[in-house]
Amino acid sequence: MVLNNLGLTTVTAANIKSFNPITDGSAKEMAVIFTLQQLATQIEDNFQAINKSDGSVALTQEQATQIAFSTIGSALKTQGKTLFDGSGKLQATALDEILTAAVTTAGTTINDPSTPIDSNIKDNIKGNITQVSTAINTIVQSGGKGEDLQTALQADANKTTLDGIKESLKTPIYADFTLAGYSLAALKTSSPTAPLALSHANLSTALAVNFKLNNTKSELTDTIKLGFKINGSRGAAKENLDVIISNIQVTFKTDGTILSAKVPVNTAINISTSLQGVTKLQLTTQKEIPINVSNGIIPLSSIISNSDALKTYYTQYIGKLAVNDLVEASAYVLPITYTVDPALELQNGTISIDSAQFQGSTLTAHFKLN
Repeated sequence: MVLNNLGLTTVTAANIKSFNPITDGSAKEMAVIFTLQQLATQIEDNFQAINKSDGSVALTQEQATQIAFSTIGSALKTQGKTLFDGSGKLQATALDEILTAAVTTAGTTINDPSTPIDSNIKDNIKGNITQVSTAINTIVQSGGKGEDLQTALQADANKTTLDGIKESLKTPIYADFTLAGYSLAALKTSSPTAPLALSHANLSTALAVNFKLNNTKSELTDTIKLGFKINGSRGAAKENLDVIISNIQVTFKTDGTILSAKVPVNTAINISTSLQGVTKLQLTTQKEIPINVSNGIIPLSSIISNSDALKTYYTQYIGKLAVNDLVEASAYVLPITYTVDPALELQNGTISIDSAQFQGSTLTAHFKLN
């Protein structure tokens, strides 16, 4: 049943243990097996990137592997569930059903409502695997054995095809972070003695982040925990403001830039400050708060303006700052479904306000108000 649903004819129950697709199979069969391996790897890699709401890993490597092979195996054992046709062409419906089952199984395994998995992740994987299958099948049309396909893939004439396959197998990953309109490179060079210039009139931009999701094939939505810390100083005088927003849903365009963002209903928002006479505040949103996203930037001010209590705290704090004050601003970002590119070399920091806390990738910069 499984072999029939894969469209394999050379492999049999008798020789499956010794079967080598390179020396024993046709080019078509090797392409099928290669694509199947990449499908399993895509499911594993994407699911291992999922975080819990505290920043810990949601699924172990063993769990992700089990989900990949169990959902693929279950589909291939179903009568008539053909994943590849007789020519080795990938069947979209069967692939979609496997990925839907994988996402559902992952959600059941995690079993945590604060760790929602983007259901659109299956469309991104589907796009990746379809691209791989289409690319490799253009070479398979020349026929031959598995070793002929292997040779062809390594040939200079097919370098573009091979590079395309490698590129299509990359998983979505966060990159291109900015804070207060400055690039990551500029932020990393700032220090208390070499602060970046920031307009006092536009101080709200210090609490705004922008980031892009690379390697996307479809619109994707992620749940993000976002925290801000701002420390203002004037000589020995210091005042701080901390904010944690437990749930921001961000939708990305096909090109990976931010399309829209919102704070869902029942989201916990915590805020604290060192200002005298101002107590800590924790509130739960009673309605959905749309965020005014402009050029992919998520500003804290857009969220604050939708709550009178938050606006009061924020306004009191901002009112204490003046031209020539030094400001250290940090943003803490914890995506749930997708991961932050390690190449960005962001520090992993913890932000906490009473019992609300999480670990996330951290951007910190030093500014001087002008």
